[in-house]
Amino acid sequence: MATKRGPDYVYLIKGIKTGGICPRKEIDDFKKDPKQLTLFIRAFQIMSERPKDDVLSYYQIAGIHGAPFDTTWPPVGGPSATIDSRYPGYYCYHFGPLFLTWHRPYVLCIEQALHDIIMQLIDPNDPEYLLSNVTDSSELNKWKTAAETWRLPYWDFALRRPNNRVNGKDYCCLPDFALKDIFQSSAPEASTLSSNQNPWYAYDFPEGQSGLPNMTGIPLNAKLSIQARTVRHAPAYNPNSPANVQAWRNGTSDINSLKSFFRTETINWRPNLIDLMVNNYSYEGFTVGEGTSGDTANNNLNAVHGSVHVNTGGYRTKGGNMAIVPAAGFDPIFFLWHCNVDRIGAMWQAANNAWMDDESNVTELFPFRYSDSEFWTSERCRYLPNMGYTYPDLALIKNRPSLIERVTNLYSDAPKGRPRSMVPDEDVLDVDEYVVTAKYETHEVGPFYLDISLKVDDKEVLVSSIVNFVSPLESGCSSCQKASEEHHTVTTSTLISPKLRELYEQGKLSGLGQGLSDNIEQKLAESLQWKCYSLGDENANEEIPSDKFTSLQVGVSRRIPEEPAPGDGRSRGPGGDEPLDLIGGPFRAVPLRGITDGKPFGLHSDEDFKYLSTS
Repeated sequence: MATKRGPDYVYLIKGIKTGGICPRKEIDDFKKDPKQLTLFIRAFQIMSERPKDDVLSYYQIAGIHGAPFDTTWPPVGGPSATIDSRYPGYYCYHFGPLFLTWHRPYVLCIEQALHDIIMQLIDPNDPEYLLSNVTDSSELNKWKTAAETWRLPYWDFALRRPNNRVNGKDYCCLPDFALKDIFQSSAPEASTLSSNQNPWYAYDFPEGQSGLPNMTGIPLNAKLSIQARTVRHAPAYNPNSPANVQAWRNGTSDINSLKSFFRTETINWRPNLIDLMVNNYSYEGFTVGEGTSGDTANNNLNAVHGSVHVNTGGYRTKGGNMAIVPAAGFDPIFFLWHCNVDRIGAMWQAANNAWMDDESNVTELFPFRYSDSEFWTSERCRYLPNMGYTYPDLALIKNRPSLIERVTNLYSDAPKGRPRSMVPDEDVLDVDEYVVTAKYETHEVGPFYLDISLKVDDKEVLVSSIVNFVSPLESGCSSCQKASEEHHTVTTSTLISPKLRELYEQGKLSGLGQGLSDNIEQKLAESLQWKCYSLGDENANEEIPSDKFTSLQVGVSRRIPEEPAPGDGRSRGPGGDEPLDLIGGPFRAVPLRGITDGKPFGLHSDEDFKYLSTS
């Protein structure tokens, strides 16, 4: 029977203890088991329908991530989210080495809570029993196995999916599972749920309204406070437009806009994901871009994670819960996405046998209780088997070469990571990798995005973006206020060569010549530009001038692969004249100050990145 819970009920997070160490599956693989899918859908519906004050309601668990502001979990007697008495706060971290580790017990929390419900669904003595029409003992045993081995699935944003295939090309997108308002399944097991509202499309707030505080002077809270349902890619909030307000209240999502954003980013996301996983050697550099040299910086996990957040929620002229840190947890796709963020981190861990190396590993990760008297720490959540789950990829990854093989097989468009041209080989633009790097204080101007574009035929073509996904300081987050005062600084990079190759293949960079890097760099010096825009709602999509954002520095560099060391597995081919591949191999970065000199935020010809302590 279900436990009666008051607001001071303490929930201990131990991980699932049934079925052994079971894999968390990618959602498209997970769906192939109709029993687990049915249990998952029904369990999430039950959790979502629980009243707001239930400690294990979706409202309460989602609220751990941000809003409601200055509350505790559990609501009565929970550990304070305030790390500085001058400010209110909430628990989550989106910068610093705790980013990965804090979210790990968070995902484990909802996984365990859902599994608790799933075990109720197969218990004939429980009011939520789902199998009253199943009488065959063999079939009941199959349901029992499905329940005991269930683990939360993950959403691999970079996976190729047929639901977003256009002109023969598979684009990144949300799984079809999460894009339809009505749940449909042909499986007999799901017959009682089919044609019902799909809980993974949106979350309906209990009582018909969010109940999130409308804090005076912060427009993001005005639109959040009126929500009856979460939304993706809604029109930019306009309190003076009744139709706009109604769209936000009803959660009217524009799925075509969402798909369009994802298609634009696909050209960057897959190469950047490979770059993230195989060219980072320190935990802090991999997770949040701390302690990395501006000229050799790679992408970092937090930046990749933030880019998917804002593209899922919507930005520029669209908005939605996933694009707003305090409200992101209420979109149900949040937990499938963060399950994948955890997977990426686990793959990197397995390949490098590495972990944080400072005192952060003993910091208590509030509010997640390990026991009656102890909280989770980074060290306690280092090893996945201790928490009852694993990922299928980990059986294939023993070291860095095996990681390189795995991620290139999953995400590369061609062997060894060379993008496959859509036209004959002689028309492929063969250049070294070009990288744009941004260094900035995470909280000087709050959340922002940096659009990088190239002028082609008198039009600005978006090449890539860098996103700073943090809470606006106005929200009062205590850890954000502290980061602002300490001038917390990160670096992150994005490859621009994939888009250059695509433009070349489309005939839009004609006249450069085959493999002539000097000509390409001249084009970049003439036409590459970047503009910084606010991601916060008060000044959403307003360009931020360089005199208002003094910490941001933008540099461009060219990566040149170094000659392979004996036995490292790389070669130039039988003729000795094939280009070296950059994936997983050593390279040096050549700064190209001539491209950035004289441009807003750009490094000048005699300037280097400024390096500030982030400790």
